[in-house]
Amino acid sequence: VEATSAELEHLQRDGYLVREQLFAGAALERLRDGVDLLVEKEWDQHRGKEIGERSWGIILRYLMDKDPVFLELLKFSPILSVAKAMLGPLIRLRGLSARITFPGAERQETPLHQHLRVLTKPLPPWFAPPHSMDALIYLDDLNDDTGTVSVVPGSHAWIDRQPPKTYEPVEGELELRVAAGSAVLMHSNLWHRGRPTLAARRRML
Repeated sequence: VEATSAELEHLQRDGYLVREQLFAGAALERLRDGVDLLVEKEWDQHRGKEIGERSWGIILRYLMDKDPVFLELLKFSPILSVAKAMLGPLIRLRGLSARITFPGAERQETPLHQHLRVLTKPLPPWFAPPHSMDALIYLDDLNDDTGTVSVVPGSHAWIDRQPPKTYEPVEGELELRVAAGSAVLMHSNLWHRGRPTLAARRRML
């Protein structure tokens, strides 16, 4: 497993783990080029409509079906080994997507949200919370210009509530700033939000 016992314990307790600069040099540039080509190809279908005051930016889906460069991530051990350590050897990989945000008149950010909801009332007798892990790979530096990401440590264990739909900070929120090529591994229930992109585009897988 390409992580220490302490790092895995942090991931279990707080619901996230930062992996600094997993991609660099040519590897990082290949992923950037792949995203840029798809943005150019699909620009009209995503931005050929009226722009509002706020959006999530552009979301590209099914990347592995569109460019073989992304297939390298299927067996990327620094991420896959951690997923197997946390979830066991029998795992299922979901489709790869990308979110790209740009500065401009439209405010591009995300509200507080989670990727895997587990609320059910009443709880069934054999209820077991589903678990999955997301790997947020940032192809650009996360800073005030591109927009940082904020997480709420421990919120992945709150199966009795859902995050409020807010763009404002909440109690316990932690702002993350990472260098390009870094990844944030997190439980899919973790509350998080992307802060606004103000001066430079941000590309995330």
